[in-house]
Amino acid sequence: MRTRSDNYDPLPCWASGAQLCALNLQTNDLPTQLHYALFELNGGRGYVEKPKEMVMPVPCWPPPQLLLKVVTVQPITLFQLPKRGEDRPCLTSSRSRLHNYVSELSFASMRSGKRKQVGVGVVPFPSVSIELHAIGGFHCVSTSLPPLSGATRHVVRTFSDGGGGGDFFYGQEVHCVAAEPMACVLRVAVVDEEAGQEVAYDTVVLGAVREGYRVIHLRSMLGTRIESCYLLVHIAFSTQVNAWVGEHELVQTLYKQRLELDESRARVAELESKLEKYEGRGLDRAPNQASYAQRRARAGASKAAAAANADATSSDAVNAADATNTAANHDEDNDPRLLAYLSLAEPSSPYSPPRAAASDPPHAPSDPPHAP
Repeated sequence: MRTRSDNYDPLPCWASGAQLCALNLQTNDLPTQLHYALFELNGGRGYVEKPKEMVMPVPCWPPPQLLLKVVTVQPITLFQLPKRGEDRPCLTSSRSRLHNYVSELSFASMRSGKRKQVGVGVVPFPSVSIELHAIGGFHCVSTSLPPLSGATRHVVRTFSDGGGGGDFFYGQEVHCVAAEPMACVLRVAVVDEEAGQEVAYDTVVLGAVREGYRVIHLRSMLGTRIESCYLLVHIAFSTQVNAWVGEHELVQTLYKQRLELDESRARVAELESKLEKYEGRGLDRAPNQASYAQRRARAGASKAAAAANADATSSDAVNAADATNTAANHDEDNDPRLLAYLSLAEPSSPYSPPRAAASDPPHAPSDPPHAP
Protein backbone atom coordinates (compact mmCIF):
# COMPACT_ATOMS: atom_id res chain seq x y z
CA MET A 1 0.00 0.00 0.00
CA ARG A 2 1.24 3.45 -0.92
CA THR A 3 0.65 6.17 1.62
CA ARG A 4 2.80 8.90 0.13
CA SER A 5 2.16 11.17 -2.84
CA ASP A 6 5.44 10.48 -4.58
CA ASN A 7 5.49 8.55 -7.88
CA TYR A 8 7.11 5.37 -9.12
CA ASP A 9 9.42 5.32 -12.14
CA PRO A 10 7.19 5.12 -15.26
CA LEU A 11 10.04 4.31 -17.67
CA PRO A 12 9.88 0.49 -17.23
CA CYS A 13 6.09 0.61 -17.70
CA TRP A 14 6.39 2.63 -20.91
CA ALA A 15 9.16 0.31 -22.14
CA SER A 16 6.89 -2.71 -21.69
CA GLY A 17 4.10 -1.08 -23.73
CA ALA A 18 1.71 -0.27 -20.87
CA GLN A 19 -1.37 1.60 -22.10
CA LEU A 20 -1.76 3.65 -18.93
CA CYS A 21 0.54 4.66 -16.09
CA ALA A 22 -1.20 6.37 -13.18
CA LEU A 23 0.80 9.17 -11.58
CA ASN A 24 0.15 11.66 -8.83
CA LEU A 25 0.38 14.84 -10.86
CA GLN A 26 -0.01 16.98 -7.76
CA THR A 27 3.57 15.95 -7.01
CA ASN A 28 5.98 17.58 -9.43
CA ASP A 29 8.71 15.01 -8.96
CA LEU A 30 10.94 13.47 -11.63
CA PRO A 31 8.33 10.95 -12.92
CA THR A 32 5.82 13.78 -13.38
CA GLN A 33 8.40 15.88 -15.23
CA LEU A 34 9.16 12.98 -17.57
CA HIS A 35 5.44 12.46 -18.08
CA TYR A 36 4.89 16.05 -19.23
CA ALA A 37 7.92 15.89 -21.56
CA LEU A 38 6.77 12.68 -23.26
CA PHE A 39 3.14 13.64 -23.76
CA GLU A 40 3.96 17.05 -25.18
CA LEU A 41 5.03 15.20 -28.36
CA ASN A 42 1.46 14.94 -29.64
CA GLY A 43 0.54 18.52 -28.86
CA GLY A 44 -0.44 17.65 -25.29
CA ARG A 45 -3.45 15.57 -26.42
CA GLY A 46 -2.79 12.90 -23.81
CA TYR A 47 -1.52 10.03 -25.96
CA VAL A 48 1.60 9.13 -27.95
CA GLU A 49 1.93 6.38 -30.55
CA LYS A 50 4.05 3.40 -29.62
CA PRO A 51 7.10 2.49 -31.71
CA LYS A 52 6.18 0.19 -34.60
CA GLU A 53 8.58 -2.52 -33.33
CA MET A 54 6.60 -2.62 -30.08
CA VAL A 55 3.27 -3.46 -31.76
CA MET A 56 4.58 -6.16 -34.13
CA PRO A 57 3.32 -9.75 -33.74
CA VAL A 58 6.72 -10.55 -32.25
CA PRO A 59 7.71 -7.38 -30.35
CA CYS A 60 11.34 -6.41 -30.75
CA TRP A 61 11.87 -3.12 -29.01
CA PRO A 62 14.24 -1.46 -28.68
CA PRO A 63 15.83 -2.80 -31.87
CA PRO A 64 19.64 -2.88 -32.09
CA GLN A 65 20.95 0.26 -33.76
CA LEU A 66 24.23 0.42 -35.63
CA LEU A 67 24.34 4.21 -35.47
CA LEU A 68 23.58 6.39 -32.47
CA LYS A 69 22.25 9.93 -32.69
CA VAL A 70 24.38 12.54 -30.97
CA VAL A 71 22.86 15.83 -29.78
CA THR A 72 25.59 18.19 -28.62
CA VAL A 73 24.31 20.72 -26.09
CA GLN A 74 26.43 23.74 -25.23
CA PRO A 75 25.03 26.01 -22.48
CA ILE A 76 26.03 29.61 -23.18
CA THR A 77 24.20 32.07 -20.94
CA LEU A 78 21.70 31.79 -18.09
CA PHE A 79 19.49 34.88 -17.90
CA GLN A 80 17.64 36.30 -14.90
CA LEU A 81 17.83 33.38 -12.50
CA PRO A 82 15.57 34.17 -9.50
CA LYS A 83 17.26 35.03 -6.26
CA ARG A 84 16.96 32.79 -3.27
CA GLY A 85 13.49 33.06 -1.84
CA GLU A 86 12.23 34.95 -4.91
CA ASP A 87 9.03 33.70 -6.52
CA ARG A 88 8.50 34.88 -10.09
CA PRO A 89 5.94 32.62 -11.81
CA CYS A 90 4.71 33.21 -15.34
CA LEU A 91 1.00 32.62 -14.79
CA THR A 92 0.09 33.06 -18.46
CA SER A 93 1.67 29.73 -19.48
CA SER A 94 -0.36 26.59 -20.21
CA ARG A 95 0.69 24.93 -16.97
CA SER A 96 0.28 27.96 -14.68
CA ARG A 97 -2.14 26.00 -12.48
CA LEU A 98 0.85 23.96 -11.29
CA HIS A 99 1.90 26.94 -9.20
CA ASN A 100 -0.94 26.14 -6.84
CA TYR A 101 0.62 22.82 -5.88
CA VAL A 102 2.08 22.32 -2.45
CA SER A 103 5.79 23.12 -2.53
CA GLU A 104 6.59 20.32 -0.06
CA LEU A 105 5.45 17.81 -2.69
CA SER A 106 7.74 19.12 -5.43
CA PHE A 107 10.96 17.47 -6.46
CA ALA A 108 13.79 19.87 -5.55
CA SER A 109 16.19 17.87 -3.43
CA MET A 110 19.65 16.91 -4.57
CA ARG A 111 20.61 13.27 -4.93
CA SER A 112 23.45 13.64 -2.43
CA GLY A 113 21.35 14.24 0.66
CA LYS A 114 19.87 17.00 2.78
CA ARG A 115 19.53 20.63 1.85
CA LYS A 116 21.69 23.27 3.46
CA GLN A 117 20.31 26.28 5.21
CA VAL A 118 21.35 29.35 3.20
CA GLY A 119 20.41 32.98 3.19
CA VAL A 120 18.89 35.15 0.51
CA GLY A 121 20.36 36.91 -2.50
CA VAL A 122 21.80 35.88 -5.83
CA VAL A 123 22.63 32.21 -6.28
CA PRO A 124 26.44 32.11 -6.50
CA PHE A 125 27.95 30.07 -9.32
CA PRO A 126 24.94 27.95 -10.27
CA SER A 127 25.79 24.87 -12.31
CA VAL A 128 23.79 23.33 -15.15
CA SER A 129 22.97 19.64 -14.98
CA ILE A 130 22.31 17.80 -18.25
CA GLU A 131 20.64 14.40 -17.92
CA LEU A 132 19.15 11.69 -20.13
CA HIS A 133 16.25 9.45 -19.11
CA ALA A 134 15.53 6.81 -21.74
CA ILE A 135 12.51 4.53 -22.08
CA GLY A 136 14.71 2.07 -23.96
CA GLY A 137 17.89 1.74 -25.95
CA PHE A 138 21.44 2.72 -25.21
CA HIS A 139 21.98 6.27 -23.97
CA CYS A 140 24.73 8.22 -22.26
CA VAL A 141 26.11 11.71 -21.61
CA SER A 142 29.73 12.49 -22.30
CA THR A 143 32.10 15.37 -22.93
CA SER A 144 34.04 13.49 -25.60
CA LEU A 145 33.33 11.25 -28.59
CA PRO A 146 33.29 8.32 -28.62
CA PRO A 147 31.91 8.18 -25.07
CA LEU A 148 34.22 6.64 -22.53
CA SER A 149 31.47 5.59 -20.10
CA GLY A 150 27.75 5.04 -19.84
CA ALA A 151 27.07 7.98 -17.51
CA THR A 152 23.66 9.59 -17.94
CA ARG A 153 24.32 12.89 -16.15
CA HIS A 154 26.91 15.63 -16.44
CA VAL A 155 27.24 18.93 -14.58
CA VAL A 156 28.51 22.04 -16.36
CA ARG A 157 29.87 24.71 -14.06
CA THR A 158 29.98 28.43 -14.68
CA PHE A 159 33.05 30.66 -14.67
CA SER A 160 31.21 33.85 -13.58
CA ASP A 161 29.45 34.95 -10.42
CA GLY A 162 26.62 36.77 -12.19
CA GLY A 163 27.79 40.24 -11.24
CA GLY A 164 24.74 40.72 -9.03
CA GLY A 165 22.35 40.63 -11.99
CA GLY A 166 21.58 36.93 -12.19
CA ASP A 167 23.26 36.30 -15.59
CA PHE A 168 25.83 33.48 -15.79
CA PHE A 169 28.05 32.22 -18.60
CA TYR A 170 29.07 28.71 -19.63
CA GLY A 171 31.04 27.19 -22.47
CA GLN A 172 31.48 23.42 -22.13
CA GLU A 173 29.89 21.09 -24.67
CA VAL A 174 28.02 17.98 -23.59
CA HIS A 175 27.25 15.14 -26.01
CA CYS A 176 23.92 13.40 -25.46
CA VAL A 177 24.07 10.01 -27.19
CA ALA A 178 20.92 7.92 -27.68
CA ALA A 179 19.89 4.94 -29.79
CA GLU A 180 16.19 5.90 -29.60
CA PRO A 181 16.06 9.72 -29.43
CA MET A 182 12.25 9.83 -29.68
CA ALA A 183 12.07 7.64 -26.57
CA CYS A 184 14.64 9.56 -24.55
CA VAL A 185 13.98 12.63 -22.38
CA LEU A 186 16.55 15.40 -22.02
CA ARG A 187 16.43 17.16 -18.68
CA VAL A 188 18.29 20.43 -18.06
CA ALA A 189 18.37 21.68 -14.47
CA VAL A 190 19.99 24.64 -12.70
CA VAL A 191 21.58 23.61 -9.39
CA ASP A 192 22.40 25.80 -6.41
CA GLU A 193 25.53 23.99 -5.30
CA GLU A 194 25.82 25.90 -2.04
CA ALA A 195 22.23 25.16 -1.02
CA GLY A 196 22.36 21.63 -2.41
CA GLN A 197 19.13 21.90 -4.38
CA GLU A 198 17.76 22.45 -7.83
CA VAL A 199 16.16 25.84 -8.47
CA ALA A 200 14.99 25.55 -12.08
CA TYR A 201 14.62 22.91 -14.77
CA ASP A 202 12.98 21.94 -18.06
CA THR A 203 12.42 18.63 -19.86
CA VAL A 204 12.02 17.81 -23.54
CA VAL A 205 12.20 14.69 -25.70
CA LEU A 206 15.67 14.49 -27.21
CA GLY A 207 14.40 13.71 -30.71
CA ALA A 208 12.22 16.86 -30.70
CA VAL A 209 15.13 19.24 -30.14
CA ARG A 210 16.00 21.47 -33.11
CA GLU A 211 19.47 22.39 -34.27
CA GLY A 212 21.05 25.83 -33.88
CA TYR A 213 20.88 28.48 -31.17
CA ARG A 214 17.89 27.79 -28.92
CA VAL A 215 16.36 29.34 -25.81
CA ILE A 216 15.04 27.14 -22.98
CA HIS A 217 12.37 28.81 -20.86
CA LEU A 218 13.06 27.35 -17.44
CA ARG A 219 10.46 26.23 -14.90
CA SER A 220 10.35 26.50 -11.16
CA MET A 221 10.35 23.32 -9.13
CA LEU A 222 6.54 23.55 -9.01
CA GLY A 223 6.44 23.15 -12.80
CA THR A 224 5.48 26.75 -13.64
CA ARG A 225 7.48 28.80 -16.13
CA ILE A 226 9.71 31.41 -14.50
CA GLU A 227 9.17 34.87 -15.88
CA SER A 228 12.17 36.13 -17.94
CA CYS A 229 14.36 33.19 -16.92
CA TYR A 230 16.01 31.60 -19.97
CA LEU A 231 18.98 29.43 -20.81
CA LEU A 232 20.65 30.11 -24.17
CA VAL A 233 22.16 26.96 -25.67
CA HIS A 234 23.61 25.82 -28.98
CA ILE A 235 22.44 22.49 -30.41
CA ALA A 236 24.37 20.43 -32.99
CA PHE A 237 23.56 17.01 -34.51
CA SER A 238 25.89 14.16 -35.46
CA THR A 239 26.08 10.36 -35.38
CA GLN A 240 28.26 7.85 -33.63
CA VAL A 241 28.91 4.18 -34.33
CA ASN A 242 27.30 2.00 -31.69
CA ALA A 243 30.22 0.18 -30.08
CA TRP A 244 28.02 -1.14 -27.26
CA VAL A 245 25.81 -3.39 -29.38
CA GLY A 246 26.45 -7.10 -28.82
CA GLU A 247 27.78 -9.45 -31.49
CA HIS A 248 24.59 -11.50 -31.50
CA GLU A 249 22.42 -8.42 -31.88
CA LEU A 250 24.66 -7.13 -34.65
CA VAL A 251 24.42 -10.43 -36.56
CA GLN A 252 20.64 -10.45 -36.20
CA THR A 253 20.41 -6.88 -37.46
CA LEU A 254 22.63 -7.61 -40.45
CA TYR A 255 20.61 -10.74 -41.28
CA LYS A 256 17.35 -8.78 -41.09
CA GLN A 257 18.73 -6.06 -43.34
CA ARG A 258 19.91 -8.71 -45.80
CA LEU A 259 16.41 -10.22 -45.94
CA GLU A 260 14.92 -6.79 -46.55
CA LEU A 261 17.46 -6.18 -49.31
CA ASP A 262 16.63 -9.52 -50.98
CA GLU A 263 12.92 -8.73 -50.86
CA SER A 264 13.57 -5.33 -52.42
CA ARG A 265 15.63 -6.91 -55.20
CA ALA A 266 12.90 -9.48 -55.92
CA ARG A 267 10.35 -6.71 -56.09
CA VAL A 268 12.52 -4.73 -58.48
CA ALA A 269 12.97 -7.79 -60.73
CA GLU A 270 9.21 -8.36 -60.78
CA LEU A 271 8.56 -4.76 -61.76
CA GLU A 272 11.21 -4.95 -64.49
CA SER A 273 9.58 -8.07 -65.98
CA LYS A 274 6.20 -6.35 -66.04
CA LEU A 275 7.77 -3.35 -67.72
CA GLU A 276 9.30 -5.58 -70.40
CA LYS A 277 5.89 -7.14 -71.09
CA TYR A 278 4.30 -3.74 -71.52
CA GLU A 279 7.10 -2.67 -73.83
CA GLY A 280 6.64 -5.92 -75.88
CA ARG A 281 2.95 -5.16 -76.32
CA GLY A 282 3.85 -1.74 -77.52
CA LEU A 283 6.21 -3.23 -80.13
CA ASP A 284 3.44 -5.57 -81.31
CA ARG A 285 1.15 -2.64 -81.90
CA ALA A 286 3.86 -0.69 -83.73
CA PRO A 287 3.68 -2.62 -87.10
CA ASN A 288 -0.09 -2.21 -87.24
CA GLN A 289 0.27 1.46 -86.57
CA ALA A 290 3.00 1.66 -89.24
CA SER A 291 0.87 -0.15 -91.86
CA TYR A 292 -2.05 2.12 -91.11
CA ALA A 293 0.20 5.14 -91.58
CA GLN A 294 1.48 3.70 -94.84
CA ARG A 295 -2.06 3.14 -96.11
CA ARG A 296 -2.95 6.72 -95.28
CA ALA A 297 0.18 7.94 -97.08
CA ARG A 298 -0.63 5.90 -100.19
CA ALA A 299 -4.21 7.19 -100.19
CA GLY A 300 -2.94 10.75 -99.96
CA ALA A 301 -0.50 10.15 -102.83
CA SER A 302 -3.31 8.72 -105.02
CA LYS A 303 -5.45 11.78 -104.37
CA ALA A 304 -2.55 14.05 -105.26
CA ALA A 305 -1.88 12.14 -108.49
CA ALA A 306 -5.54 12.34 -109.52
CA ALA A 307 -5.57 16.05 -108.90
CA ALA A 308 -2.39 16.45 -110.94
CA ASN A 309 -3.91 14.46 -113.85
CA ALA A 310 -7.03 16.61 -113.78
CA ASP A 311 -4.90 19.76 -113.90
CA ALA A 312 -2.90 18.36 -116.82
CA THR A 313 -6.08 17.46 -118.78
CA SER A 314 -7.57 20.91 -118.33
CA SER A 315 -4.26 22.48 -119.35
CA ASP A 316 -4.14 20.37 -122.54
CA ALA A 317 -7.71 21.43 -123.42
CA VAL A 318 -6.85 25.08 -122.98
CA ASN A 319 -3.73 24.68 -125.11
CA ALA A 320 -5.75 22.95 -127.85
CA ALA A 321 -8.32 25.74 -127.89
CA ASP A 322 -5.57 28.32 -128.16
CA ALA A 323 -4.02 26.41 -131.06
CA THR A 324 -7.39 26.27 -132.92
CA ASN A 325 -7.89 30.03 -132.54
CA THR A 326 -4.37 30.68 -133.75
CA ALA A 327 -4.87 28.50 -136.85
CA ALA A 328 -8.16 30.23 -137.71
CA ASN A 329 -6.56 33.64 -137.43
CA HIS A 330 -3.70 32.48 -139.66
CA ASP A 331 -6.14 31.29 -142.40
CA GLU A 332 -7.98 34.62 -142.34
CA ASP A 333 -4.74 36.53 -142.68
CA ASN A 334 -3.81 34.50 -145.79
CA ASP A 335 -7.15 35.10 -147.60
CA PRO A 336 -6.28 36.19 -151.30
CA ARG A 337 -9.15 38.66 -151.56
CA LEU A 338 -8.02 40.48 -148.46
CA LEU A 339 -4.48 40.52 -149.74
CA ALA A 340 -5.62 41.93 -153.11
CA TYR A 341 -7.52 44.69 -151.39
CA LEU A 342 -4.64 45.55 -149.12
CA SER A 343 -2.21 45.64 -152.08
CA LEU A 344 -4.10 48.59 -153.72
CA ALA A 345 -2.83 50.97 -151.07
CA GLU A 346 0.79 51.92 -150.57
CA PRO A 347 2.19 50.85 -147.23
CA SER A 348 3.44 54.40 -146.51
CA SER A 349 0.15 56.15 -147.36
CA PRO A 350 -1.61 57.71 -144.42
CA TYR A 351 -4.91 56.96 -146.12
CA SER A 352 -4.51 53.24 -146.09
CA PRO A 353 -7.78 51.65 -145.12
CA PRO A 354 -7.92 49.76 -141.83
CA ARG A 355 -7.68 46.02 -141.77
CA ALA A 356 -10.92 44.20 -141.86
CA ALA A 357 -11.95 42.43 -138.68
CA ALA A 358 -11.65 38.68 -138.64
CA SER A 359 -15.43 38.32 -138.46
CA ASP A 360 -16.26 40.72 -141.31
CA PRO A 361 -16.11 39.37 -144.90
CA PRO A 362 -13.87 41.34 -147.23
CA HIS A 363 -15.55 43.49 -149.98
CA ALA A 364 -14.42 45.71 -152.84
CA PRO A 365 -14.44 49.44 -152.31
CA SER A 366 -17.09 51.46 -154.16
CA ASP A 367 -14.74 54.27 -155.14
CA PRO A 368 -11.20 53.06 -155.63
CA PRO A 369 -8.63 55.68 -154.78
CA HIS A 370 -7.15 57.84 -157.57
CA ALA A 371 -3.51 57.91 -158.34
CA PRO A 372 -1.81 61.07 -157.27
